[in-house]
Amino acid sequence: MTDQTSHDRLRQVLLGACAEHDIQAEVSSEPGPLRWRFAGQENADGGLMAGVFLEELGETGQAGALALDPAEMDEETLARTEAALRHSVARLRTLLIEHNSWLSGGLRWPFAGAQPALVERGLAVYRFPATAEVDVVSEGEQVRISFAPTTVDATISSGFYVPTRVRGDFEVELRYELGPFEPGADAASFALFTQDQGSVLRYYAQRRATRDGRHEVLANFSNTVMSAAQSVDGASGTFRLRRRGEEVTSWHRTDGDWQQLGEHAGDPAHDMIVGSKIWTTTAAGALEARALELRIDGEIPQDQIDPVPVRPDPRQG
Repeated sequence: MTDQTSHDRLRQVLLGACAEHDIQAEVSSEPGPLRWRFAGQENADGGLMAGVFLEELGETGQAGALALDPAEMDEETLARTEAALRHSVARLRTLLIEHNSWLSGGLRWPFAGAQPALVERGLAVYRFPATAEVDVVSEGEQVRISFAPTTVDATISSGFYVPTRVRGDFEVELRYELGPFEPGADAASFALFTQDQGSVLRYYAQRRATRDGRHEVLANFSNTVMSAAQSVDGASGTFRLRRRGEEVTSWHRTDGDWQQLGEHAGDPAHDMIVGSKIWTTTAAGALEARALELRIDGEIPQDQIDPVPVRPDPRQG
């Protein structure tokens, strides 16, 4: 492969990934090692984004390859480098979401039957963007996530999570009931999820609804493996996520037997954090879900992450 052809191949992969994830960047067309520059956006400066991008490339083990002339790479190295570029740009989008979110501890654990360590550490609130009109509150023995109707044509995502790592094999169940759920032009979704601290591994048991009133459930594994959607009726149900060894399975049930939504294997057994959220990518009506029961079976290790601090709500500042 010629110098120009291999360089252009990596350049187009990087530009394509940036376009997919709405990351503003320039990539040099000059032959030789790939050179790029990130523009500041969404309250994150270009230097911060460049630093995180290099850090993520380093995690993939491909950072050194990018200092080489692409013409010197064999096909296997080029393919690995392409995958590393795509992964690292996707992580930049996660950075921007986290950078512009409100994360706060202090939400009371309302669910019965939990391990004492979970109750003591409580729950945390997540809201993106930080000033979105969303409320997440503990009421009696449940948590309510409520989105106000919005005319903002942008992604809004919010919910709660358990700021406590679960190690090894686990089984998590969430019983829920939807309140008003009025999607806009695109589907709105509600899910039980587990993810590692770096947000690299993410497993969802997910319910989505469309404007025409259709509801479906599906599994989503790190946005790379999604199951076929299955129709579902009614406003309530129970999600389950389970890891046994290298296999993760996603489940749902209404009043009857469990439906397996999907399965995935081969990921490392990272410690995981449990949560639940609603999200929409377009203007929507009111969206509400109530988490009625949350059960987490798994090892709660002693070496835990620091508690999430209680932070003032930026809407009230």
